[in-house]
This record gives sequence, structure tokens and C-alpha cells, in this order.
Amino acid sequence: MTERVVMTLRKGDWHGVRHAIECYQDKHFATTDRPLEVTIGENEPRRTDAQNRYFWPMCQQIADSLNSVQQDGTIFNKQDIHDRLVAERYGYVEKAIAGMVVPQLPKTSRMDKAQMTDLIEWSLKWAADLGFTVMMPADYSDWARQ
Repeated sequence: MTERVVMTLRKGDWHGVRHAIECYQDKHFATTDRPLEVTIGENEPRRTDAQNRYFWPMCQQIADSLNSVQQDGTIFNKQDIHDRLVAERYGYVEKAIAGMVVPQLPKTSRMDKAQMTDLIEWSLKWAADLGFTVMMPADYSDWARQ
């Protein structure tokens, strides 16, 4: 498994970048001789607040719908649905932490606008395929593609 470190470089922050690379380099070369790859590119804007404000209530709506048809008494909350949707859409990696393998999901807080739009639209289809209707905000088309 390849670990990636992503940083946002702000004007004049070369010292912070150099320090991060040096720390990561020491950790990396302690376990391998493979060279490091450093990629520099333009920062993509992260998901919007409107997308975040929609996604979490959407997860709650899906949880409520699932809870209404559950036969075995299992109760889901919005975090359960969030994790399920993210894992099913983007997968996860298994990371060893203190001798235990723990699934690591992609973080929606790190997604850009296009990725978050993709997740929301995929989640709506996923819910519809299960027969659930999710309320859309009136301004969805305005912010989904920005």
C-alpha cells in the first residue's frame, strides 16, 4: 500500500513544505529504498459548504428510510450511511494500526466539488434503486456543478 501525503502550499510556506518532505522521507526510507515521487499542481477547491449541508441530511433521510423497513431491529444513523456510501462508491484501504487492521475511508472533507457532486448523485441513485426517495434542495442544480 502506498501512503500519500497531500499538502496545500500557501504563498511563502516553503519551510513547512520542506519540513513535511524531510519527515516523510525519513519514515519512507526507514522501510524501503524505493524513490519518492513528489507531485506539484494547482489546488482543486474542496467541496462546498452547500454540498456538505446537503449530504449529511441526505444520509439521515436514507437512514430513516432503511430503519423503517428493517426487520431485524438494526438501527442505522447518518454516520453509518455516510460510511456505507463512501465505501461502496470509492472503496477503502486497510491500514495496520497498533497491530490491528482498520478500514480507512476516503474523507469527504478532502473531496473537491466534482467528487462530492459525484458522490451525492451516485448516492441518490443508490437510494432510488432501493426504492427510497430523497428530498432534493431547491437550489441543487445551482451548486452541484459549480
